[in-house]
Amino acid sequence: MSLKIFADLIDEQTKNQIISIHEQEHYKDQKIRIMPDCHLGKGSCIGFTQEMTSSLVNPAFVGVDIGCGVTMMIFKSDKNIDLNYLDKTIKNNIPSGINRNKNSLRYEKYVSQDFDKKLKKLCDTITVINYEDVKNSLCSLGGGNHFIEMGYKPKNGEHYYYLTVHSGSRNFGLKVAEHYIKESREKNKELEEFNLELREKVEKLKAENRHAEIEDFIKNERKSYFPQNIELIDGNDGYFRDLDIAQNFAYYNRIAMLGEIYELLERDYILEKQDIINSTHNYIDFSGKNPVLRKGAISAKKDELIIIPFNMRDGIILGKGKGNEDWNCSAPHGAGRVLSRTKANEQLKDSNVNEIMSGVYTTTAQYCIDELPAAYKPVNAILPVIAPSLEVLDTIKPIYNFKAK
Repeated sequence: MSLKIFADLIDEQTKNQIISIHEQEHYKDQKIRIMPDCHLGKGSCIGFTQEMTSSLVNPAFVGVDIGCGVTMMIFKSDKNIDLNYLDKTIKNNIPSGINRNKNSLRYEKYVSQDFDKKLKKLCDTITVINYEDVKNSLCSLGGGNHFIEMGYKPKNGEHYYYLTVHSGSRNFGLKVAEHYIKESREKNKELEEFNLELREKVEKLKAENRHAEIEDFIKNERKSYFPQNIELIDGNDGYFRDLDIAQNFAYYNRIAMLGEIYELLERDYILEKQDIINSTHNYIDFSGKNPVLRKGAISAKKDELIIIPFNMRDGIILGKGKGNEDWNCSAPHGAGRVLSRTKANEQLKDSNVNEIMSGVYTTTAQYCIDELPAAYKPVNAILPVIAPSLEVLDTIKPIYNFKAK
């Protein structure tokens, strides 16, 4: 069967988006598997996986935050880590939101010369990307649902900490994606017709003096529009090469943040690294016989260690992949949103954040109402359906969470 949806909780818009994609000629015979945390997305739904049988690809299906993922560093400490000290350390040393570093010293510390040559060549080709800005953005968090989190689990009387970063390729990945999405859409006559019709509808609303409705109308029209004949590009004509660079940049970015925080903590604590686990969300995996495109989904190959964050209160699953081919050797990347950011801010604005986040040290949750647990699918909607894909080894509950304002 070319399409399977492994979700018990799915809204109509998401279902329609999936069906619309599958009905397109290119995707009718593709092995598409939709993960349990699926929800509406741009280009394709979140939770989309596809085993690719050719080099034809729609870059919007990977999305704009190329290489976004979570990386966890597990380490031991000689004593309990002061969370107020941790919070100040992160705020003073890790740029977040739209901020970046003032120089490229961290880039030079964590990135190889070979990678730097590839990046420089890419920036020379896609001229809207500023090489110096990209270098300065390495070791910075970003905003939205990106976070830095610390979990704690004592073992045999020793202090085990689980430091996790969720971040992507920053503005660099966005620019790479936009370049190739534009290339794809310039071929798409159907999209031009849609935009023309949309402008006509907006002009009609203006003529009827319904200006207050225009913004929501445009959003809804674009959300419900799933073009039937999207022009694909050949990934071998540059997209796969540049995608790989952006994917690696995103990983280096997370490793740099973990490395810097760890080194700063070493000034006051005796630490011992145990392991580093990485799960990437938005990317193409070229490691198998056929590439697998994953958007809002992670690799779960046999015996592969994986991490799945649910929300900033309920913690992170530490699991082991089963290599289930029927799932495209994939697993969900999280819980999946049930409320858009706009709806979450509206419906959850009166929430008692301190009560909800009890037991988790955070100085930023009150500014991130749209990231509260209620904005996501409940854990019990995901856990029962993931057994074919992975074995749950442990759940790491957070004691600290940081998100950009």
